[in-house]
Amino acid sequence: MDSPSQSPPSGASGEVNISAVAGSHVSAPTQSHNTVQGNISNTSHLHLHHHQHHHSTRDSAIAKPIQEVDLIQMTCDYKKWICSQYERVQEYNSLPCEDVALTDRYTDLLIVQKHGEEEQKKREISFRGESFFSARETYQSTTVDQFFGPDGRDVPKAVILQGHSGHGKSFTVKKIMLDWASGNLYQDRFELILHLRCKELNHVSVERCVIDFVSCSQTFTPLISQKLKDSPQKVLVLIDGFDELQFTMSEINNSSVTDHFTPAPVEAILSALLKGSVLSNCFLLVTTRPTAADTLSKLLKRPQRYTETLGFSEKGVEKYFEKFCQDEQVAEKALSRVKANETLFTSCSIPVLCWIVCTVFRKQLKENSEMNNGLETTTSIFVDFVSTLLEHHCQGLSQPVPTLLRSLGQLAERGMLEQRVLFEKESVESKISDLGSVPFLCKFLLKKKVRKKEMFSFMHLSFQEFFTALYYTFDQNEEKVEELLKSFQGDEMKSHLLPVIQFLFGLSNREVMQDLEHLKLPSPSSIRRQLEEWMLGLIKRNSDSMKAGMTLFILHCLYELHEGKPCEDNHEETPFVRRAMEAWGVMNFYSIPLTRTDCWVLLYCLQCCPTIKILNLEKCNITADKLRMLQPALSRCEELGLAVQDLSDEDVDVLISALGKDKLLYQLYVDHSSLSEESVQQLLSALSRQKSVGAVMLSVRTISFSTAERLLQFSRTQMKGHMVVVSLSMETGPDGQSLCSGVLLGRDQDNSVLGIAHYGDSSPESETSGLQLEFHLSSELSSTKLRDTLHMFHQLTHSAENSPEYDECVDALMAHLSSLPDLMKVALSTGCLTEIWANRILTLIHTCPQLREVQFGASICDSSRGEEERGLLLEEGICLLQEAQRRPDCTISLIGKRCCLPVDPCTRLQDRKLRCNILVEMDEKKCALKESVKPTDYRLSAEELRKLLPKLSCCKQIKLKVVADLSDADVGDLVSALGEGDTLHTLQLFSSGLSDEGLQQLLRALSRQATIGKVELAVQTITLPAACALQRLFQHTQIGEHVGVYLSREDIRAEDSLCSSIFLTREKSNFMLAVNRCRDLSPESENSGLLLRAELETADIALEEVLRRFHLLKENTGHDEHVAGLFSVLASLPGLKFVEIIVDCLTIGWANSMLSLCNTCCSLDGVCMNLPKPTDSAESLCSAYGLGRDGTLFRLSVAHYRDSSPGSETSGLEIRLILSSEVSDTMQREILHMFHPLRHLAENSPEYDECVDALMAHLSSLPDLMRLCVGTNFLTEIWAKRLLFLINTCPRLQAVWNLHKDLQPVPGTVHCPTLPEILNR
Repeated sequence: MDSPSQSPPSGASGEVNISAVAGSHVSAPTQSHNTVQGNISNTSHLHLHHHQHHHSTRDSAIAKPIQEVDLIQMTCDYKKWICSQYERVQEYNSLPCEDVALTDRYTDLLIVQKHGEEEQKKREISFRGESFFSARETYQSTTVDQFFGPDGRDVPKAVILQGHSGHGKSFTVKKIMLDWASGNLYQDRFELILHLRCKELNHVSVERCVIDFVSCSQTFTPLISQKLKDSPQKVLVLIDGFDELQFTMSEINNSSVTDHFTPAPVEAILSALLKGSVLSNCFLLVTTRPTAADTLSKLLKRPQRYTETLGFSEKGVEKYFEKFCQDEQVAEKALSRVKANETLFTSCSIPVLCWIVCTVFRKQLKENSEMNNGLETTTSIFVDFVSTLLEHHCQGLSQPVPTLLRSLGQLAERGMLEQRVLFEKESVESKISDLGSVPFLCKFLLKKKVRKKEMFSFMHLSFQEFFTALYYTFDQNEEKVEELLKSFQGDEMKSHLLPVIQFLFGLSNREVMQDLEHLKLPSPSSIRRQLEEWMLGLIKRNSDSMKAGMTLFILHCLYELHEGKPCEDNHEETPFVRRAMEAWGVMNFYSIPLTRTDCWVLLYCLQCCPTIKILNLEKCNITADKLRMLQPALSRCEELGLAVQDLSDEDVDVLISALGKDKLLYQLYVDHSSLSEESVQQLLSALSRQKSVGAVMLSVRTISFSTAERLLQFSRTQMKGHMVVVSLSMETGPDGQSLCSGVLLGRDQDNSVLGIAHYGDSSPESETSGLQLEFHLSSELSSTKLRDTLHMFHQLTHSAENSPEYDECVDALMAHLSSLPDLMKVALSTGCLTEIWANRILTLIHTCPQLREVQFGASICDSSRGEEERGLLLEEGICLLQEAQRRPDCTISLIGKRCCLPVDPCTRLQDRKLRCNILVEMDEKKCALKESVKPTDYRLSAEELRKLLPKLSCCKQIKLKVVADLSDADVGDLVSALGEGDTLHTLQLFSSGLSDEGLQQLLRALSRQATIGKVELAVQTITLPAACALQRLFQHTQIGEHVGVYLSREDIRAEDSLCSSIFLTREKSNFMLAVNRCRDLSPESENSGLLLRAELETADIALEEVLRRFHLLKENTGHDEHVAGLFSVLASLPGLKFVEIIVDCLTIGWANSMLSLCNTCCSLDGVCMNLPKPTDSAESLCSAYGLGRDGTLFRLSVAHYRDSSPGSETSGLEIRLILSSEVSDTMQREILHMFHPLRHLAENSPEYDECVDALMAHLSSLPDLMRLCVGTNFLTEIWAKRLLFLINTCPRLQAVWNLHKDLQPVPGTVHCPTLPEILNR
């Protein structure tokens, strides 16, 4: 509209001011029959067209400043406009005019500020489900409101928010805009926030000035201009999608923008903004994929802060489901379904995929809140994910989609075969040309010593598995599929490839095939035939002995085919799932925990089968919810074994419906439940309608006389050789009203059986063990006998054990048993076999002439823990039963723990867990045995050791293994107890180490022993006096195996210690010395330390000097001066026979010292050096090097060892030479120099072959070469030609061998235990 204006009166002079307020416009005044005098000022607040940008913005900038009131109003209007633009969002599948509230979808992301380590990345990529989310908890997270806060240094001017495709970067930017405009974020920090989308900037071709560049709307250009002029430090610019820019780096770097008003290309302005050349005081938040993060960091102004979104945490996934479903209960049910599928649950950490999963469930959620429909297949959801990313996150691809997916598949397959999840940049670039545009790969910058290295991975291992399977579908790659399937026919199954096969089945799903055609990918129809044949063969071969993991794998593969509803018999072609299920026959899931997803899969497969013959679902964690799922299939089973848990009375109808009728029900367990008497009656009625019933166990709320009598009646009519048991629920426990804790009724051949239990308490302090009684009668058990026995047993529950009242009730119960004339067998179980209980057993035997067997078990049955723990068989009870006169036709058997201490054995129930109590079984033959194990042949705690010390003098042979922290006082007591003699066979002290004083005191005491088998002592430090004391012990005492000291785990890095361990061993007539310096025991460490092993003819050596020289090497194992000093001492040792050294890096200094030792020590047979593992130290000359002499001949061996990981084609190489003359410095240096490059080259490459040929040529030039041994994994034609060449060119060469074997590090001849071996004990 036209702005109202006023003109001065006719003839008056002055100014005419025409201005438009925000949102209005100005029309040029019409000069018709009028004369206008004075100056006309036209102030425009408009955002003009491109050709007017420069002049309008400059006019705006020099115009009169906006009044404070107007500025506040315009800011409020701007925030309202932002809210209107950002409060609603469209989803990928939204129809026109269809949107959702941003707050109904946005969920806080897991954002971290630190780059991950390599091992951490590997674990995160490989883990699934709960383990995956737990691995992420180690990250230190941050939140959006902390992005621009101080962190102990400067406040960052620019923040990088890095994240992979679909991880919520753009959504986070929108949420920042909305929260700021709504007054919920950065209110005190920023007065203005601007949002730039790099995807849109790619389409801007005209030049602009800075103000126009950052303006979001013509209406707010004056506001933005004013804020940037007055308070730029209060302005935040959000730049979303830096990786999507299509500008070249040269275009960005060549920017020359220096002011706000000069028009310039978009790339130049953006570059100036990022660098801080313009709007230098403004703050920036830039989002990018990792592929462009390094470029952005170099370009962006400083100080910077790095952040990365990892997607959702576990709580984030739960929150997203809750928001999406808008119903907490429905969300919980949906989430439980997803959590049961670990692959799907892990994938939900990616926000886009989490949205896809929720969208897939949307129809089910709306139509059926119980979600009784089947799951979508995992493969179909992954295909949807790939389609979504290709459509919305793959702009500017330089290669067709099928080509890209094929390349990704090739990369994924190589990683799966090599069991690798991280890929080097060079190998990725060889497959994929445009890494920056590919959303399926993640880029990491990892530190490698003094360098940083770019590594890539798939978003998760499951995506790597999926793309591998997808690759196999290209060109109907039947040969690769055949090779994959054959790997599962032998004993060594490659289980890590099972998910690939499962995805192959999913890609053979007909609906998924249609989705693949949409992506212009081939249909895997012929591969499906391969898969079907393989699956049928697998089922037939393993139907009788199917492993748990393979059983579920087969079911999930069949489900991934998802052939629709169960098939009718009149179909022309029998669906494959039905044929597979019919081939299976007996389906045994015993002890296989089934998740909700497993149950859905099982239901689908069972419903595809017209008849279900035998199904065993015992110990499968079947809850009421899972039972409700499986009910339609269970009711059709002909033969069934079932165990369910957590059933309520309301769930009994579902169980009865699942049981149906006329079944062969060989087992029914209802555990962890609290069934009422009415529910028990209903179940017994349902069981009576079956053809036959096996074992039945029901968990009930209470046990009354009426319940017991119903069970008795049921056992008489239905149970044939089986038992029915009711027991109190663990959750309910004894309620005071129940007659007992459990009742068992049934028949054993021709005998009636009654069992009654009263539960105890297995907590360590408790003396309440409970009582279990079972007896067999040769006649029918009457209701009267049942009632009488239950009544007498019930009296026990009101008295404390070991009280006079309790003993009186037990005696009355035993007297009742004695009165039963047809009593055939009695089984008793309580905490301890005491003298009182032995007397009761003997009385029972004497008064019951028909009694043929008595079993006594020392145990505690604890319902709250659901476990039975063994109690004690006391010597007083055992002796009484052994010595008493008994009827020979009645046998006694005992089972329980028996104390093995010869003096003062354990008598209290609380002592049952001490290691001196050993589980034994004793019958008529075994009762005569007094001891079955040596009393001290197990590991003792400090408390057990103190208890044992006074009794050591009674032992003929002592073996002590102590896992405890021993004080010097404890050591003194031990020294006193050991005394003198030859009783000590073994002494091993683990856990925290002895002090130096305690160690020397103990070593002096040990030297008074005539013979010792083995001594291993953990210490706090190893000093010279202690080492000398150890040497004296070895010299003056006959040692059977070895003596040694080593640093405890807590003291492994003690700087004042001479070394980490010393072991002295005698083997035949030779003396062995092993000294170790362990630097870092962590698996990821690249520095394992130094190990020296030496074989000598005598133990009379200068050990002190050896240790001093060894200690000097602790800081630098490659220091030539210290290395030479150590070898000089070794050369002076009398009778030195052999030396082996394990070192992190084999340098020329080590090799020279080895050669000097070999040439100067006449007694030496050989010296060798190895790396601790084949992959250690790229700077090392080789993996192993050895020198030696054999009479007049001299030996040299050099090797680099293979990579033993599955799928590796690296076999390694070993060369052994025998020469008639000494090895010279020049010969050694040349051989090592020529061998070194082989470690860094790919085998079978032209460079590798060239180096090997050069090495062979050099060997042929050695005039004294007598014999040659070459170790490779394969004798190829090339190697045969090389060997023939040597034979023809070396006149003195007498023999050539080629070793066809996997090359591994050659073990040394010194057999002393290493430090890791000791610590692992």
